[in-house]
Amino acid sequence: MLRKKWMALFLIAFLGVAVGYLLKGNGIKSAPSRNEMASVSKTIYTPQKQAKADNGVARVIAYYFHGDIRCSSCRRIEALTKEALKKYFPKELSDGRLEIRVVNVESDKNRHFIKDYALSFQTVILSRRVNGKEVAWKNLKDVWKYLGDKDTFFKYIREETEAMLKGGNAS
Repeated sequence: MLRKKWMALFLIAFLGVAVGYLLKGNGIKSAPSRNEMASVSKTIYTPQKQAKADNGVARVIAYYFHGDIRCSSCRRIEALTKEALKKYFPKELSDGRLEIRVVNVESDKNRHFIKDYALSFQTVILSRRVNGKEVAWKNLKDVWKYLGDKDTFFKYIREETEAMLKGGNAS
């Protein structure tokens, strides 16, 4: 009898640990860390910068698209993208030639982006615009591939953004 009780307790404990592991491992939304909260700020953008940059000068918008539920990897992609762009392109961010926008595609007003860029997962899109019209865009799908290597991630973001600022081609 005592043996059955111990076995039952063991199974309950095992089941509890297994469920906890599965929930955490599958990206169930949890409270973000202090660093993640600091990195998830509003768009670096003002209407004055747009007007200044739209006088025939190309500008690039770096979009980070996400959904309502955000796993730690998704938050890390956003944070690393912002960090890389701020590190390598402070002048372009300051003068409006480069802009960062974080967009929740599950919001009604933003659902059009899913079709516009054929989105099927969280990603970074670079959009080149001249006189307010998009002339080229590129999906930086490899952000997921490089997520575990900050240096390679930064290099990828830097090279793709440089190319787009210089006149990159559409996807």
